[in-house]
Amino acid sequence: MDKKRVMRHTDEIHAILTAIYCINETTTKDEDVAKLIEYALFRVYEDSPVKMREYCNGKENHHHQP
Repeated sequence: MDKKRVMRHTDEIHAILTAIYCINETTTKDEDVAKLIEYALFRVYEDSPVKMREYCNGKENHHHQP
């Protein structure tokens, strides 16, 4: 029998979306990904993408080179 896993720590969703948003802003820069995350944050948390951009400020300069 295939059981669906239930997310127990839904408070972690915001942190996960924030991380994906920042990765996208600093490396991939895919407009569709940004819009999707902004939409999810607004619909679920009524959060502004302005805060997300603030979290990402300065991250581009901190990439580690192999």
